[in-house]
Amino acid sequence: MNNYPGKVITFEGPEGSGKTTQIAMLIEHLRNYDPKVAKFREPGGDEFSEKIRGLLLDKNHLDVDYKSELMLFMAARAQFVSRVLVPHLKEGYICLIDRFIDSSVAYQGVARQQGQEWVETLNRYVTGGLIPDITFLLDLGPEIGVKRKKDAGVENRLDLEKIEFHRAARQGYLFLLETDISGRWVKIDGNLSAEAIHKRVCKGVWSRLHIGWNPEFESMQPGVERYF
Repeated sequence: MNNYPGKVITFEGPEGSGKTTQIAMLIEHLRNYDPKVAKFREPGGDEFSEKIRGLLLDKNHLDVDYKSELMLFMAARAQFVSRVLVPHLKEGYICLIDRFIDSSVAYQGVARQQGQEWVETLNRYVTGGLIPDITFLLDLGPEIGVKRKKDAGVENRLDLEKIEFHRAARQGYLFLLETDISGRWVKIDGNLSAEAIHKRVCKGVWSRLHIGWNPEFESMQPGVERYF
């Protein structure tokens, strides 16, 4: 759980589901109410973790052992959480993260068949038990997402996996959603327009964290009143 003053908002979903776009839109929205908002990506967050990211996503390294892959993700996460995320949370930041602990469960635990419980155990170890306050799952058919990445010319090593791998990862996400008892998950149709998704994201943040404004009240303007 998150016992720090700040908040953790994560975005999960298949490749090409629009996570990066939604984080950019949400951070712009939230900064109308609080300047202490930061965005991060996983793997990444600092120089050390970004170097690990380069290794993990490099298309020249296709023959990577699944255990090695899993441990590299965990190493990057341990560094990010201890050196970047926790300090920001202690200072009261709202932290938006492009992928976090659930990506490892879906991709390495389920799609790579390394075991959901084992990956969750590793997650608890490297994060100290920290879990997001809210997680948005931008659900999208893997065929659509992979095509989006290919058309944009931004494919990485994992994008090149067979479609069965991406289907399995999506099922991993859906299983996490269906079995969740924390209430932190919000599923959104990734086929919707960016603006429609953004409104649903804002509604989710407002209803669970009382941060920002409720998009159902279209007459409200940023800066009129603070909602925390």
